[in-house]
Amino acid sequence: MATPDGHLALVEITRTLLYCYRNDDPRIEGRLASLAPLFDTVLVHFGSSDLEEILTYVVDVFGPASPLCAIIMGTFGRAAREMYLTIAESMRAEGRDKGRAEGRAQALLRLLEHRALLPSPALRERVVETSDEALLQHWFDRALAAETVEAVFDL
Repeated sequence: MATPDGHLALVEITRTLLYCYRNDDPRIEGRLASLAPLFDTVLVHFGSSDLEEILTYVVDVFGPASPLCAIIMGTFGRAAREMYLTIAESMRAEGRDKGRAEGRAQALLRLLEHRALLPSPALRERVVETSDEALLQHWFDRALAAETVEAVFDL
């Protein structure tokens, strides 16, 4: 069970992060530096899953390459720093995967357009929303020689 110290640490981290999100204040760096022991307190009193949620929020809202994230990361103890780095790398990998899928989808749609194989709006949306790179590549390969849109997508 979490102690009052754990709850106070969690509240102060939350207040500070919300303040940073809403304000462009030169004193933010000092406020963030004061969080150093609080992240470790949350880890001790609540466990890694709660700290992971906080760190995921930080990376998602501020971006892994933001100056604020660098300042926050500089305040972490070893366990929190390792968790943060794992979360940031995971989010970067997800972004790369999403970007590759989006690129494949756009290439497929351009190829279909170039070949005058025009997909319906619903089919176009299906292509854009597909995140399966192997499926997008399969459709692209079929679009190279297909005579109809239906042949590309097995309709």
